[in-house]
Amino acid sequence: MYRVLVLFAIGCGHATLVTRSPGGGVIELSDSGRAREEADQLMADQCGVDNFTIASDADEPSGRRIHFVCGNVLPADAGP
Repeated sequence: MYRVLVLFAIGCGHATLVTRSPGGGVIELSDSGRAREEADQLMADQCGVDNFTIASDADEPSGRRIHFVCGNVLPADAGP
């Protein structure tokens, strides 16, 4: 039973809001699993359901990060 729980915990993943501003933020993801679902929920909590745009989703030295902006259109100065 213990081994099953450990494997399940490893595969879950996690999303952490790293920075937040009125116009968006940055979320760091752990390996996989539910991390992307948690990230979607964090973005919806901040911007409203279906009211955010992912400006970039890439691996960085510190881990996988999603940069997002509130609204459905990227501002002119938002980079990939």
